[in-house]
Amino acid sequence: MAEQTELRQKHGILHHIGIRGKLLAFLAIAVVFIVALELVAQNATYKAAAEYEQDLAHYHLVHKLRVALESFRQNSDRFIKDPNSIPIENLYDAIAMLNSLASSIAPMEELSVEAGFEVRAIGYGFDAYLPVLSRSLSARASGSSGYYADFARADRIAGYIDTYLSRLLGVLLRDGELRFKIIASRMQNINKIILFGISIAGLLSLVYVFLISNSITKPIRKLAAASEKLARGELEIDPLPRKSRDEVGVLAESFFIMSQNIRLSIENLQEKAELEKKLHEEKLTLLSIGKALREAQFMNLQDQMRPHFLFNALNSIARTALLEKAKATEKLAISLSKLLRATIKEGGPYIPLSEEVDIVQEYLAFQKARFGDRFEWHIIFDPDLNACRI
Repeated sequence: MAEQTELRQKHGILHHIGIRGKLLAFLAIAVVFIVALELVAQNATYKAAAEYEQDLAHYHLVHKLRVALESFRQNSDRFIKDPNSIPIENLYDAIAMLNSLASSIAPMEELSVEAGFEVRAIGYGFDAYLPVLSRSLSARASGSSGYYADFARADRIAGYIDTYLSRLLGVLLRDGELRFKIIASRMQNINKIILFGISIAGLLSLVYVFLISNSITKPIRKLAAASEKLARGELEIDPLPRKSRDEVGVLAESFFIMSQNIRLSIENLQEKAELEKKLHEEKLTLLSIGKALREAQFMNLQDQMRPHFLFNALNSIARTALLEKAKATEKLAISLSKLLRATIKEGGPYIPLSEEVDIVQEYLAFQKARFGDRFEWHIIFDPDLNACRI
């Protein structure tokens, strides 16, 4: 428990990015990168399309002006030949339209030097053409003479304008073709850049996926090896390095803490088993001692039974001698029984001096009966010492 607490204090409770967060972050970055490439490609496409549409619009506008001029020339010629063939108001509307179209191509002057020259020439031509033709049409409509000279002059100017418009169309086609090549080359370069970016993104994605998979599989392999080691009974497991705070890192740390707890539990069980073994051995020793004690008590009881048996036998002899009136035999039996009683008396190794004197007197009396007149004795001691224990 102390090691587990130390590990928890060491690592602490930290916020971490899990595997799911890493994958979502990678997916978000990939999506943002792909969207950015798509936006770049679309922006380049839109710009190229806009430029192409602008060139096409310029060409169509010039072509429309040329077609309108040709149609106006034919209608004007018909009106000059026969004023009743076309209403003059239609011709005036056509003149206004031509003037408007001529004004709309004026911004093309900024496209190039050649285009600017042709646009200015066309503008000067219309500035000269429309007033002369209008005067000729008005004179023809009013029936005045001299209208044809103005018409012929205006028609020559219209021929010049048509030439300028044709040349402007050629310049626009040439510039448009050149610009289209530039746009195509630019789009090709952009596509190469996008392809290169996608390749780099793919390579980085592979590297990131490899790092992510390695950060997941490598600790798991180490964890599997540690699990096999633990399954073999090897409890000394080194802590697995925790380089990340994701689920795998938490799993590795938890496994190490679990292995430490298992090791501590097994050590505690071993200590408990050793203690129980010692207690069992002590219990067996106590049982053996108790058995020996009971045997000693039994033997002591047997030792006590023999003097008691002799003492009872002597008492029986003394009563028999009394009945037979053998006083000497009775006296000896009583003396011997007193000696035996003194030997089996319990109370410790110390007795009063008075009891010891009585025992000595019985013993000496017994010896007197044995040796007769050859043995004389007399005991002298201070009666005040009767209570003294010896």
